[in-house]
Amino acid sequence: MELRLVNGDYAVGEYHDFESVSGAGETAQRAMMKLAARRGGCAVLPEYGSRLYTLASVKESERDGCVRQFVAEALDGEGLALRDAAIRSEDGRLYADLVIAGNGVDLTVTAEAGGVI
Repeated sequence: MELRLVNGDYAVGEYHDFESVSGAGETAQRAMMKLAARRGGCAVLPEYGSRLYTLASVKESERDGCVRQFVAEALDGEGLALRDAAIRSEDGRLYADLVIAGNGVDLTVTAEAGGVI
């Protein structure tokens, strides 16, 4: 069981205590945190996070394979897998639309996948 996060802040319950999350919700929250964090950004946990933020620097023809690799690295050990991925460019930015499933979790995630392209 973990504390529930809402927009990066701990969720506060009806009685001003922290809410918790467990089961599929806990797995989904953990997956979202790993995908959002920059891999190598934490000195004590260098393998934590994803490299999705580097996707803009990858050749367009190689992006699909890289998305699959980056998501697999980030979610290793969670029992989740990337079911579908689509990469799109909008307003000069690159986004990855991901469908992730496993362990009772079915997530659709849009991640900003890099800087301005």
